[in-house]
Amino acid sequence: MARRLLTLALVAVLVIAAVLLVDNPTLEEPQQQAPQQNTPGAIITAATTRQYDANGQLQYVLQVDRAEQYFRFNQQDKPLATSRGYTDLSSPRLVLHSDSNPQPWHFSADHGRTENNGNLITLWGNVVAEQALAGGGQYRIETSRLRVEPLLQQATSQQPVTIRSPQGLGNSTGMSIDMPQQTVTLNSQVKATYEAK
Repeated sequence: MARRLLTLALVAVLVIAAVLLVDNPTLEEPQQQAPQQNTPGAIITAATTRQYDANGQLQYVLQVDRAEQYFRFNQQDKPLATSRGYTDLSSPRLVLHSDSNPQPWHFSADHGRTENNGNLITLWGNVVAEQALAGGGQYRIETSRLRVEPLLQQATSQQPVTIRSPQGLGNSTGMSIDMPQQTVTLNSQVKATYEAK
């Protein structure tokens, strides 16, 4: 009788083990969920930011329809300092003022991102940079992506650019704007049409 019970118990254990192995694939440890890094920590609408230098001179004005601030995380999923995060911008409009030129540069784009406490602003999607000229007319630069360092008063693009001015039309792959030096440098594949007056 004991032998019969032992056999039945052994058969029952084997049947249960077979069912568990067939119906349940290998069990894995539960994976830790990543923090919600794609959720903004703050959302601001219709915002205007003004940056002044140590002497109280206006350096730049940044206006956006919407700003979403995000944090970056370390390998232990702990948020880094706020200054290490970034802010995504919707319809940014940036005006850079320069001591060396009374005519400010105006930048606009579909999208943007600020990093490094606003020391780096990347613009993309229908980027336009414009500056009124003292003698009338304006420079107008169009590109798909532009990196602006407002405190250094510099802007660069590695993308194709189109430049319009009262003197003509130019195209280039990549360019840089140095506001203190009042120069626009075209990088490569430059084609220009000059209109003599």
